[in-house]
Amino acid sequence: MKKIFGAAVVAAAFAMSTPAMAATEIVLGPTGSQVQFGDFTITGLGSATNQFADYYFTVPSSGIVSASGTATISLATNSSIKLTSIVLNGVTALATLRADGSAYDAAINNVATIANPQTLRVNYDVMNVGRATGTVSWTSSAVPEPGTWALMILGFGVVGYAMRRRTSVRFAQAI
Repeated sequence: MKKIFGAAVVAAAFAMSTPAMAATEIVLGPTGSQVQFGDFTITGLGSATNQFADYYFTVPSSGIVSASGTATISLATNSSIKLTSIVLNGVTALATLRADGSAYDAAINNVATIANPQTLRVNYDVMNVGRATGTVSWTSSAVPEPGTWALMILGFGVVGYAMRRRTSVRFAQAI
C-alpha cells in the first residue's frame, strides 16, 4: 500500500512539474467587455540563428485569439532581429519582410482557443543587437445559452411535425 501511494505521489509530482524551458507569461488586460490585449518584447544581443521565445497566456473563456509580431530593422547601425515565424496554439505564420525593407512582420488571426494556457512561440534570428515587439489579443465567442439551444431544437421539432402532418393537395385534371 505504501509503495502504491509513493508511486502515485511521484507520478503526480512529474505531471505537475514545469517544463524544462520556462515560458514567459503575457498578461492580458481588458480593453472592453469581450476583448483583451497583451504585449511582448524580445531583445537580441550578439549574433545567433534559430532562436525562439516561448510565451503563455490565459483567457477567461472560449473564443478566438490573434497574435502579431514586428522586428524593426535599423539600417544605419545594422542592428536588427530577423523575425522568421510565430506559432500560436500550433498554427504557424511565416514572417515577411516589408517592401521598404524596414521590418519583418508576422500575424495570425482568429485562432480558436484551446484549454488554458494558450501558447505562443516567436522564432527569430539575431543579426546584431536588436528588438522585436508584438501583441496578443483575445475575443470571446458568443456561445448560446442552454435555453436558446432548447428553443431552437423545439422549433425544429415543431416544423418537422407540421410538415409531416400536412396533407398533400391533389388537383383534378379536366378532361
